[in-house]
Amino acid sequence: MHKDMITALLRLVDEDARSITFERLRDANSSKNATLLALDSTSIAALGELLYRASRGFSKEGIRDEDQIELLTVYDLNSRIPIYYRTLEGKIADVSTLENTAKDLSRDGIDPKKSIFVLDRGFYSDENVRKMLKARYKFVCAIDIKKNSFVSDAVFATGMSVQRADNFIEDRNLYCTRLTHTIEVPRRGRGENSKDLALDVCYNPLRAEREQKLLSKKLKKMRIALETGKAKLEPKSEYSRFFEAVKKKVYGKGTVTTYVVKSDQEQKERSLCGFFAYLSDGSLTKEEVVDAYAERMRIECSFKNFKERYNRPLHSDDQGVDGEIYVTFLTVVLESWIRERMKQHGLNKKYTMRSMFDEIEGIE
Repeated sequence: MHKDMITALLRLVDEDARSITFERLRDANSSKNATLLALDSTSIAALGELLYRASRGFSKEGIRDEDQIELLTVYDLNSRIPIYYRTLEGKIADVSTLENTAKDLSRDGIDPKKSIFVLDRGFYSDENVRKMLKARYKFVCAIDIKKNSFVSDAVFATGMSVQRADNFIEDRNLYCTRLTHTIEVPRRGRGENSKDLALDVCYNPLRAEREQKLLSKKLKKMRIALETGKAKLEPKSEYSRFFEAVKKKVYGKGTVTTYVVKSDQEQKERSLCGFFAYLSDGSLTKEEVVDAYAERMRIECSFKNFKERYNRPLHSDDQGVDGEIYVTFLTVVLESWIRERMKQHGLNKKYTMRSMFDEIEGIE
């Protein structure tokens, strides 16, 4: 089929077709329990002067400066199948997309207030949390320990006392303790101006060992870079955070500069190894929070498949791009469905996805 004919067919995909698809996916995956919705986004490179949504910027991988479209996908964690997507301008930050996405989900029949949003670290900000609380949305959000002092302070306060028998989650082979984090939420009229959130601090011994080794290798490489002149102790840089220059006189060599690791900073960094945290509204237990995010990580591979299957669009307008994204979305839905059925029937122990497709293609 000629590429112009393909483009013409893709342009036939309109908003009604997408709405019907989302509605059927919602009905097929409906559950009496609260729906766990995982949101994730990626940037897609795009070509075409008429693509008004494409904007200039670096991809999440930081590969290069190029025109791109931001693609947000929503997964049902109960079924591990994508149920919704929307495209955004390439420069829109993740934390600004939740409110509009919730409105779109509501329009397509998914009640945001009966769902629990499972979000990655990119969605976290105090402002975004306040918006979710005011809208009465339930949520679980991973939170960066190193970038948020209240979390790192909680980790330092908890320390190795997290390794109590009551905190051990056997299925996940980790320890988790629930703490309280209070956030200011100004209200009009009567009512409290603050809200207590659940801060689940987790510790994985295997992860701690791995991160300890990575830190040692990192500091060794940084020292070599300083000694060979490939890096400098510039103010507020990571090198100046970990190292200090010590000058001393050496017989026959004069004044020599050596670079010494700041022991207090290294110890602080090592004490965070193996720890990670989640912030939530408290509607789930700590075990359910850990399970929900573990499921979210499992569907990451499907989300990556979306980007891998989506070729750099060469369409000259948004209709062609929308059609290609829609077809790719249906492909990922089908692949996710097959993966789940393979798991249910134990076929994943015998076949990979590729070998399964080869087997199907061989049927006459």
